Amino acid sequence: MKKFKLKVLAASVLAGFVGVSGTAQADSVFAPLVMSDITNGWATVISLKARGNGNPNSRFSGGDITDLHYAYRRKATSLLGMFNPANACEHTDGNGRISSWDMLTHTVDPFVDALAKTPGSDLSTAFTPPGVLDGQNFYGYAVISDVANLDSATEEGNLSGEVGVYNLIAGVMLDYKLLNNHKSNKFGDFSKGFTSKTSTDLQWNPVNRDITFWLGIATGPDMVNGAYGAVISQNQLANGSDDPKVPHNLAPNVAGGAYDNDEENFSGDNPYAFQCMSFFTRNQVLNAGALPRTVDGGWTRKSILGTGGATGAMIYKAALKVIPSVFSGSLQISFTSETSGHLNRSFDGKTHANRPY
Repeated sequence: MKKFKLKVLAASVLAGFVGVSGTAQADSVFAPLVMSDITNGWATVISLKARGNGNPNSRFSGGDITDLHYAYRRKATSLLGMFNPANACEHTDGNGRISSWDMLTHTVDPFVDALAKTPGSDLSTAFTPPGVLDGQNFYGYAVISDVANLDSATEEGNLSGEVGVYNLIAGVMLDYKLLNNHKSNKFGDFSKGFTSKTSTDLQWNPVNRDITFWLGIATGPDMVNGAYGAVISQNQLANGSDDPKVPHNLAPNVAGGAYDNDEENFSGDNPYAFQCMSFFTRNQVLNAGALPRTVDGGWTRKSILGTGGATGAMIYKAALKVIPSVFSGSLQISFTSETSGHLNRSFDGKTHANRPY
């Protein structure tokens, strides 16, 4: 009976789909990590808020119900699948709506809506990918666009919000801000500024203390439909990023490597290529020589070369740590963007190592 109800609900959602090919302008936000897998404890809560011109609910007076567009890109149906660099992302899209000056909070899986605030009576609605409704797990990203809440400026920023990713079994969560494509007014365009970096620093603590891994998402001008990929390496020719072995450019053609926690450098590049998005660890970006020499902590600088039309990538760092207490250990997860290295220096045009945005 439950499966039948799910299929009916999925059909009703599918009936609300509209094509996005004719939508050239929109204010978009990017959710780089969305996980919905109730069996293994994962649930995601998305909270949106919209600024705009006009009175609250005025947009709905004419019966417009298609102003908020969701594009979900699924990489995998399991957490392990997120570490597979070869998997492309599937595309599912549909519509919701949000009023000016409203906040809409919802879960990706409607069967755990108790985690989110119930939408008010102002007719704001969200969209859930039909795969979740049919009981399939979702691991991927989302692009949410407000095609009605436009302003006259070339660069917009009226849609914003945050995301919480919970594991209900382990009792942990990670949260992050939704990224607005404020450098563009095009639908799903994340090809500019800090949302599409061409270099980054990767840093890790002692491996016997923290579990560190990164999430890379290839970005470009069409994050809704683009079949993007990226290569993370120390190929200076890709975009001119500084080599970590010679940070002061004394010998710019010397091959790069990784530093340990005591200023020693070890040659050790290992290019990592992925499609769409991927989790990866230091094992994928260092070679066999640098890995054992940096177990007590270290860092490496990488170039990011987009493929398939991608202009760069976003890199997020996740670190798992057990913090002891007088009662028991407490598992903590941090999830932060690696925001360094995407801007050019004013005096020579080269990529700056540590500008945050």
